[in-house]
Amino acid sequence: MINNFSDLYTASEYSIKNPSYHEEDSKFKWTNFEKCLRDASKKNLLEFNSIHSIVEIGCGTGGILKSLKESDFYSSKMNIEGWDINPNAIEICKSRFPEIKFFNGDLLENDKKYDLLICADVFEHVEDQYKFLKNLIKKSKFFIFNIPIELHLLSMLRGERILKRSFDRYGHIHFYSTSSAKLVLELSGFQIIISRFARDRTSNFFTNLNFKKLLSSFPQFILENINPYFSSVIMGDHLVILAKSNLD
Repeated sequence: MINNFSDLYTASEYSIKNPSYHEEDSKFKWTNFEKCLRDASKKNLLEFNSIHSIVEIGCGTGGILKSLKESDFYSSKMNIEGWDINPNAIEICKSRFPEIKFFNGDLLENDKKYDLLICADVFEHVEDQYKFLKNLIKKSKFFIFNIPIELHLLSMLRGERILKRSFDRYGHIHFYSTSSAKLVLELSGFQIIISRFARDRTSNFFTNLNFKKLLSSFPQFILENINPYFSSVIMGDHLVILAKSNLD
């Protein structure tokens, strides 16, 4: 039974399901995270100066932390750590980004606490999602999540094979709508500060535009610009959430 992050997969199983460790999406994910953080700062919901330590759980090959370190958000006073249960991924991290601290192990099993915790595409893999999140909330003041929205009208029309394909390709065992993803976090004790849609399919719609891309992405591009939530209900997306702990 998968209750802890360390029970997620063996290293070989995770490598088979995610051979690239989602490295190709890292810069895009950090861009969306930073937009949430800056939005919260403008609304006086978060002070950049209060963020001194940042950790990522399930950091893969470290692409998100690399993008963070290269961004204007980064300060030399920040302590940045990445944790992953996969030793192969951590070996890659350490060889590519020696200036960042990486650890092979389960973050939830140590006593360290942080100011900001990044959890990108993680808890949809964990069998007992509530136990995982209730342990996770003890680790930080603020949290930023990237959550795939795979329960939408088109996935329901296509039937169970689309969800089975998500399990086969990525190892997802939980599937969320926008509303259910938020509810899971709220029931686990998180207070949502900022939420936005990643627009992962259409963010670069006009880049290398061709007929196939126009045909497949244009309807979602139009819907997102009219009503992003309605677009997620029809076609899915990724939900980016900045949250804080309600434990205090």
